[in-house]
Amino acid sequence: MRDFIITSDAFEELQEIKKWYAEISVRLGQAFFEDWQKIADSIHHRPLQSQIKSKPYRNVFLKRFPYVVVYEVTNMEIIVYRVVHTSRHPKQRKKKK
Repeated sequence: MRDFIITSDAFEELQEIKKWYAEISVRLGQAFFEDWQKIADSIHHRPLQSQIKSKPYRNVFLKRFPYVVVYEVTNMEIIVYRVVHTSRHPKQRKKKK
C-alpha cells in the first residue's frame, strides 16, 4: 500500500475548515472531520478511482461539504496537496507553489 501524505498546506486548510465549522456548531465541526476521514480512507484504499483533472492531479469531492481534495498518486505515495472550497476558481485548486 502506498504511503498517505498530507502536505502542510492541506493540513492547514483542513484545520481552518474544521475550526470554522466548529465555531458554528461542535457537531458540524465533527461532521466535517468525519466526512474528510471517509474521503481520506477512500483515497488511501482506492487512489485511482478519481479521474485525473489536470495531470497529474486528481480531484475528489467531500460528500456533505462543498470542498474538493486535490491529490496525486505516484508509485510509492498518495500526496494530498489541497482541500479547497468548490466555489474557488479551478486554478486555485491546484498545488500551491
